[in-house]
Amino acid sequence: MYRSYVNEDGLRIRLPSKIFNEILNKISKNYPNECGGIFVGKVDIENQCALIERMKMPNLISSTPVFFKRLASFLNDWLNDVFISSSGDLYYLGEWHSHPNGFPSPSSTDLKTLQKIAKNNNVRIETPLLLIVSYNSKVYDERFFIYSHDKLIPYDKQD
Repeated sequence: MYRSYVNEDGLRIRLPSKIFNEILNKISKNYPNECGGIFVGKVDIENQCALIERMKMPNLISSTPVFFKRLASFLNDWLNDVFISSSGDLYYLGEWHSHPNGFPSPSSTDLKTLQKIAKNNNVRIETPLLLIVSYNSKVYDERFFIYSHDKLIPYDKQD
């Protein structure tokens, strides 16, 4: 079972429901503070679709209700392991994080972070994805974005 999202250019994202439920679990456990992690998967160029296959949240984060910082070296080691064990088929696709008691809208910090990621020579993808999940202890809302041409382009959830 997948959750599907599409943007104005017809690009799609497929996120397994199991992974989305793992994210919701992490978010609810960290509430009312922010938390986040990364996605790995692959891009199906022929079908213009990003296929998310795994997600990881670091064990060590520093967070408040409006900010979180993670230990990047832990995630870099995990990314290298995934890349090697999949013979290069799976790689970094993007980020996810929560906005407790807020909206699933990117902040200026979110945009700056994705700009930095897209320009990083160690990252295989120039158009990273961003999933923001707002959460208020009972209700959630989600929104995907893709960084392209110095802006974040939203995706709409498909039923």
